[in-house]
Amino acid sequence: MKNRIFYGWIIVLAIFLMLAVGWGIPINTNSIFITPIEEDLNFTRSQMLNALTIRSIIMAVTSLSAAWVFSKFNLKRIMEISAIVLCMAYFAMRFMTSIIHYYILISIQAACITYGGFFPASVIINKWFVKKNATALGIAFMGTGIGGMIFNLMGSSLILQIGWRATITVFTAIIFIIKLVTVFILIKVDPEEKGLKPYGNTQRETMDKLEDDELPKTSIKDVLKSLKFWMLGIGIMIMGMNMTGLVSNIAPRLRDIGYSLSTSGKVTSLSMISLAVGKLLLGVIFDRYSMRNATLLSSLSLLLGMLGMLFAKYKIALICIGLGSGFGTSFGSIAPPLYAEKLYPRLEYTSKLAFFQTMSKIGGIISPILMGAMYKVSNSYNSSLVLLSGSLIVASLIWLGTLPANNEKE
Repeated sequence: MKNRIFYGWIIVLAIFLMLAVGWGIPINTNSIFITPIEEDLNFTRSQMLNALTIRSIIMAVTSLSAAWVFSKFNLKRIMEISAIVLCMAYFAMRFMTSIIHYYILISIQAACITYGGFFPASVIINKWFVKKNATALGIAFMGTGIGGMIFNLMGSSLILQIGWRATITVFTAIIFIIKLVTVFILIKVDPEEKGLKPYGNTQRETMDKLEDDELPKTSIKDVLKSLKFWMLGIGIMIMGMNMTGLVSNIAPRLRDIGYSLSTSGKVTSLSMISLAVGKLLLGVIFDRYSMRNATLLSSLSLLLGMLGMLFAKYKIALICIGLGSGFGTSFGSIAPPLYAEKLYPRLEYTSKLAFFQTMSKIGGIISPILMGAMYKVSNSYNSSLVLLSGSLIVASLIWLGTLPANNEKE
């Protein structure tokens, strides 16, 4: 019995697979469907990009409401309903004939991804792990990058062989099977469902007793009066701007400079590999070192990617783009749940997580609008890349002023 694998690691594997299909397919393979759908349905590139903005807005709104939703309804049931509706909405794209259909289906998928993705996964892992919480998050959230790699390769081949509509059907079947096994069977929200205690339970009991005895609960309204809390949110928003601005524009930036589609694809693949590995490494760094140092490393990685984009005419910069974008964007899924766990212990975990994830999503909304407007003026990404690079320096100063130098709760 002593050598039996702790079931929490089964949960981590299940979430890894759940995100590999639940995020890796509808989000990370989206770009390979853009051109085939445009050509088949006569959609414009502008219309397709509008869908990404709509998706970001829906994810921001649902992230903001997630704390309330999960406090009122059963978390597991919400995940199960989200899984079913996601499959239906994704499969329905096979039959769409107008851009309005696309916008509606993308919006439904975005809501399902929020309610059945990172948010509940973060809550579940937080319940199962006290020690090695960040490492568990890193391993589980690697699924998005690994899924993106696998299904981009699979999807590109399938679209050429059987068309984009049939590929949607194949992907729907994969999502359904994996979601059925993970969400409905393997995932347990609380260790007590398996007669277990969280990993590192003694540490949690000590912290919970301290919070019960010395730290009366507070509300999100009270914390929102804190300038430090808002500065932390602004820092996360800046990171969201840079993550979206970097990853979404790698291919068009390289194509503008004159690189081939093949080269752009290789850099994007390197970014996906870096993202998968980066989530694991960032989780380990959060566990072993201070959250301030781990976050500063994420900021510097994004800055490396941005500078690589700015000087992309030099081939060495392509490596900077691939490595910097992958490791830097790991921040988006790893940092918010860890901030929610470690910071402001008097405030409910889900309220903090909802705020942090919403600020990141707001950054994701601002970035394409800002970069698009600046591109129209100069017909170049240079000015927006300089602006975003400068914003990362501001974010780094925010981290120095708001994040603790160690991993103790404050």
